[in-house]
Amino acid sequence: MPVTLQRIAVFCGASCGNDPEFALAAQALARCMAAQGIGLVYGGGTVGLMGEVAREVMRASGNDDNAVLGFIPAALAPKELSGEMIGKLTIVDDMHTRKAQMAQHADGFIALPGGRGPTGCLKR
Repeated sequence: MPVTLQRIAVFCGASCGNDPEFALAAQALARCMAAQGIGLVYGGGTVGLMGEVAREVMRASGNDDNAVLGFIPAALAPKELSGEMIGKLTIVDDMHTRKAQMAQHADGFIALPGGRGPTGCLKR
């Protein structure tokens, strides 16, 4: 029996990593998901690869707020939120709750690279 994916949780960094290709890959993944009608569950941030994936899913989904669900711990909100919120955002108590909520709302999981690097990704 085929599995229908409604939402995929994408785990990635609040930075862009040390290679500009990471941001391009995140954007390509987001476009692929949106083209197949698959929504995003993510860490809720608007910076780094998290922001890249979320903004691109929103854009490619016609700015449908239901296409993006974010979960962010209150302690990280000042560091990982910059500018306008993306999709539906829930502020949670801690990292454990963040990951549990992401798992509860997702039908599958993808991990992208990231880590050290700037929070603002470079565009080509």
